[in-house]
Amino acid sequence: MVMAYYRAMLRQQGSWGTSNRRRRMVRKSNVLSNLVLVAVFLSCVAVLFAQDSPSPDHGSMHLSGSVTALHPAAKVTIPAEANRPVYKPARCDAEGNIYFRAYQSDARKVPVVRADSAGKTTQYSLDSDADFATATAYDFSILPSGDLYQPVQVGKDVYIVAFDKQGGIRWKTRLEKQFWVSRLVVFDDKSFLVIGTEVQPQSGGPQSGGNDTRTYQPVAALFDRNGRLIRNVALGTDAAADEKHGRPGTDLKSTPPLLALLGSDGQAGADGKVYLMVRLDPPVVYVIDVAGRTVRSFNVNPPDSRMAAVSMSLDNNKLAILFRHAFQGMSHGEDIISIFDLSRGTEIGRFSAAAELGTVLACFRSNDFVFIGSEQGSLAIQHSNANTPASNSMGDGKHTH
Repeated sequence: MVMAYYRAMLRQQGSWGTSNRRRRMVRKSNVLSNLVLVAVFLSCVAVLFAQDSPSPDHGSMHLSGSVTALHPAAKVTIPAEANRPVYKPARCDAEGNIYFRAYQSDARKVPVVRADSAGKTTQYSLDSDADFATATAYDFSILPSGDLYQPVQVGKDVYIVAFDKQGGIRWKTRLEKQFWVSRLVVFDDKSFLVIGTEVQPQSGGPQSGGNDTRTYQPVAALFDRNGRLIRNVALGTDAAADEKHGRPGTDLKSTPPLLALLGSDGQAGADGKVYLMVRLDPPVVYVIDVAGRTVRSFNVNPPDSRMAAVSMSLDNNKLAILFRHAFQGMSHGEDIISIFDLSRGTEIGRFSAAAELGTVLACFRSNDFVFIGSEQGSLAIQHSNANTPASNSMGDGKHTH
């Protein structure tokens, strides 16, 4: 899905100039384009299988600290959703509803699905608006209230679309800045952190010798509900210090690499700040306030050097990050979920999750880890916790609807 998006992105970028320039771009920048596509695919795999997978042998993991195993608890089938791959991220709201996007052959506008505690679903679709007939939308953001938003690409324009609880479009706004959108993280109904790619001509004069001199710069910016650019968000090793001392913080040398930023994951916390995990080595979580200022950052070291951060989930003052072995293809063994204290940025717990639980972590609430799994040919909501299997079976261990 990410590969298809960036192929489309690069094709459309060619239309910014004359037909001769488009041909030169295709001919002269194939190496750059292919590197971008391959790197995005490797660093931001968007399709994660929900069905059970065999556990390959990756050798012994040398994990520091104790690891607590998660065990399956209640399971709720989603009858309207056949078992198939599920795109990440998946999310939940304060009422425990689960939000996800499941694979379909046309990946440009996959509807977001909300599944409640009984497995009943509601779809959020762009099809009701003729302006979005040729749109692409690959990400979404959820507030604890259940308000859902999507970043939508239409040609060179980016829209933010807000939905109502019935899945209809509540409002839409076109951003005043043109770029290629990748991520959206919502602070509230008025403030939006948007991440993407901007194509810029290289400074120093016009193109020469038929070479394409355009550069691809990361975009991380705060927009309001009217689409106005409030400020560019400074990220990097010195971003918090720059903000504290009133420096602009726009030095590109300290900005995270483009592909790491495009593969980021973020959510708004209970404190009103956004926690943005950028897939650096090691991953870094940037804490951004509603004014778009980076107030601090902290590293989240993987439990094993061969593991990569896949997704994150917030619960009040805690952050859960799912780590998985890199370069495993579509099968996987045990995932490790590390829990971090948000106020200190320190790891306070570590859990292992077997493949039977599902591969997409949708929600983390205290001792309840919720995955999207499968049951009898359908997708399912799989709850898990650190209780013993005997304890779980004594309660409502498994429900199917």
